[in-house]
Amino acid sequence: MSQTIAPIPQVPANILSTEFLRLVRFRDFERWDVKRFFQKNELHSTFPTVELSEILYNDREEIEKTEVLEKGMLIIKKINFGGELFLRDFDDVKTYKGKLFRIRPNQIIFSKINARHGCIHFHRKDFEFAVSSEYPSLSIRTDRVLGDYLQLVLRSEYVKMILKGDAKGHSKARVTSENLLAIQIPLPDLETQARIVKSYHDQINEANSLSISAEGKAKEIEAYLMDTLGITIRETVKKKGFWLTRFREMESRWDVIDIGNDIFSILGKAKYKTERLENIYRFISRSWKKDKHINPTFQYVEIGSVDEVEGITEATKTKTNEAPSRATQLINKGDLILGTTRPYLKKFAIVSEQFEGCVCSSGFQVIESSDLYSLDFLLEYLKTSAGVKQFEFFMTGALYPAITAQDLKKVEIPLPPLTTQKEIVDHIKTARKVADQAKKRAEELRENAKREFEAELFGIS
Repeated sequence: MSQTIAPIPQVPANILSTEFLRLVRFRDFERWDVKRFFQKNELHSTFPTVELSEILYNDREEIEKTEVLEKGMLIIKKINFGGELFLRDFDDVKTYKGKLFRIRPNQIIFSKINARHGCIHFHRKDFEFAVSSEYPSLSIRTDRVLGDYLQLVLRSEYVKMILKGDAKGHSKARVTSENLLAIQIPLPDLETQARIVKSYHDQINEANSLSISAEGKAKEIEAYLMDTLGITIRETVKKKGFWLTRFREMESRWDVIDIGNDIFSILGKAKYKTERLENIYRFISRSWKKDKHINPTFQYVEIGSVDEVEGITEATKTKTNEAPSRATQLINKGDLILGTTRPYLKKFAIVSEQFEGCVCSSGFQVIESSDLYSLDFLLEYLKTSAGVKQFEFFMTGALYPAITAQDLKKVEIPLPPLTTQKEIVDHIKTARKVADQAKKRAEELRENAKREFEAELFGIS
């Protein structure tokens, strides 16, 4: 007796998505990965879309180490989060072990581990180099896509989101070529691609110019201060073999690092008389104890709360009964706080009104404000190489090099009249304002370039 098989019910397209349930046609499953499926459907572009396998292909070629050495080729070191390529020194090639693969122009290279963070590079230059198996490569169909356009797309937030879902593994999840080739991307015509790339890079290039200008202004500030104080520090030159020096140049200590460039000898030739900090500035410690604090919480400033440029960036609201053992002193508006652990990181700041009455770490030394001296001038000076070199002289400790309170007080400073100090500070503040404006504008341009690119291609604002 024959049995009639009921037809498979068809799911109308208009009910594939409901408020509570989303249905997926079986034929639409490329992989059994629900997260990946929904990510793919987040692509909303006005341009035609293609799978990367249509414009990229795998023609990876293994290369012998002997050929690498004979041709003087270099080996990849890394691709950073900005998509920039770094190569090893040629001497490292001789000791390298493992398989190597040839990279030619017009190829995309990516890091298996960090592709999902943007470590994807387009190699456009006319030379070959080698990569390890951790850096797969894919060749570009140049008749359909521009390499520069493709690199921007592959480093977009949309692709990063997909790759984060695709990466396999626990401790070091990896992305494969197959993962990449399965991604759908918008693909306008070549002329439109070129326009999009130009628009993006025009803003990035302007931002880079502004950043360079800001960095130059920062160097000018130190040069101005050092020149005004009459301090000249020679750049340390590494020498091989014997190094002879006159006995009279070894004034401060028996340290071959400082021979011929001793900071205290240099300061002795400054335009103004030098003084130890302890002779001019008032170091203070306003004791704070949690068992005498009546409020259930307090605002805590730790070493990590201070930025070299921005000063104190935050104070953490902390429960009094959970106060760290290093929370020991109060700070007031106008104080100068100096981080004594790794002082070369310049964790120094003038306390603003916002952080009046906060508790700070015992890792800071505090100098109280006074009309008798300018803490702004001292702050600028301690950030220069003249200040840092003194910290390095006094620092002790290997893992956590630090300067003690007593040694910090021995740091020397050339001290012009107070009116001159204030003039110097005013000049520096004006110059820094110009540098800060350039940096801010550079950040805006970079963000705008990315925002416009993502919006045009993916509808992401």
